[in-house]
Amino acid sequence: MEEYVNQLIEDIKEAVLLAPEQVVFSSNDEEFMTQIAVAENTPPISSEKLMGLMYLQFPPSERLTIEQMIALNNAIEKTFVAFKIFIELPDTVPVSLRYEMIRGLFKEKFHFKNGLNCHLDFCSGDCPPCAIADYCIINLENKKKGLI
Repeated sequence: MEEYVNQLIEDIKEAVLLAPEQVVFSSNDEEFMTQIAVAENTPPISSEKLMGLMYLQFPPSERLTIEQMIALNNAIEKTFVAFKIFIELPDTVPVSLRYEMIRGLFKEKFHFKNGLNCHLDFCSGDCPPCAIADYCIINLENKKKGLI
């Protein structure tokens, strides 16, 4: 499995080369608004088309060591930054859960908006069924206040 994970990490790093050139936004208000409208109305795109990576390439956490999951998480997150996609998860989320949540992103289409930042915080606003409820500062504070 080690050889496969190392090759996968290389594939993830190579995906940076597929990141589109960053949009230079116009200083003209009308042109700027048109550029924003184009970015906002871009249809969702699969991870395969965007980055050349597919969900099936990523082994389940049960087949990986903690070190492999950390290495994969780091490689994915660095690659996402090239696409201006930022993963926002509490540091206290266990490595295997973090990996599975990031891995799950490759199942869905990305709402990639070239030129705009995308922050993925995995928050639906509904705390009780949330996978990271036990690690979320807001949820924990709301519990202390008796709001949940």
